[in-house]
Amino acid sequence: MLSMAMRPIRTLRAACWGPGRTLKFALSRRCFNGTVNQHLRSHNMKTITVLLTAAALSLPFAAQAEFAGPGVPAAVTTVAAAQKAADDTPVTLEGKIVRQIDHKRYEFRDATGSMTVKISQKRLPAKKFDQNSKLRIVGEVDKELTSTKVDAKLVEVLP
Repeated sequence: MLSMAMRPIRTLRAACWGPGRTLKFALSRRCFNGTVNQHLRSHNMKTITVLLTAAALSLPFAAQAEFAGPGVPAAVTTVAAAQKAADDTPVTLEGKIVRQIDHKRYEFRDATGSMTVKISQKRLPAKKFDQNSKLRIVGEVDKELTSTKVDAKLVEVLP
């Protein structure tokens, strides 16, 4: 008596081998056990690839939320307040970048003063801007021994 697992393989082999059947016919019908397993593996890989692609495409649409209740400091909105704020305080500044100091550091100015803002290349907006463009910079205060700057997490060009 054949076990349930062996029946499909024996049936497949019997269908592939017979009078007038050639090796080419057998290969084209995936008659060998290794070829059948390889076919099943490639089918599983296609399924996994489709699922991973769907998961990756849905990630950018995931909502990000954060706690905004008691104990969370309010975001600082001016350069003067940012210079007096504690390290790692969240800031949202609106003003203009006056000049570029080096490849990551810029001088930012609003109505209350100016300070250094550190912006990495990947955080710069895709839209071109100049010293007359109004910007919104979201980031956090970075206090060092001799200076205070803002590490930008998001830079937007305002209309």
